[in-house]
Amino acid sequence: MLLFNYSTAVLFWVLLALVPLGVTVAYVSAAPRDLSVVQRFTTSTHGAALSALGLAALLVSILGTPQQSNWDVFGPMCFLPLVLMAYSL
Repeated sequence: MLLFNYSTAVLFWVLLALVPLGVTVAYVSAAPRDLSVVQRFTTSTHGAALSALGLAALLVSILGTPQQSNWDVFGPMCFLPLVLMAYSL
């Protein structure tokens, strides 16, 4: 039986949030070299944006300060990875 405490659960969620960042690194390194740096990053940063959102949500959870005002900022920011994915296509 596998038991988790709070620290291992937080570590799990941090590692899980960093997976999309690895996707971004892979996309940036695989992008054609003839693209400009701006184009390479805008077509590859959807994973980094998703990681940033996940880590921000985890930080709010760790600090124990969930408030409606956090959602007012976080909610609309959830569309950023979707917009970046659509742009990359």
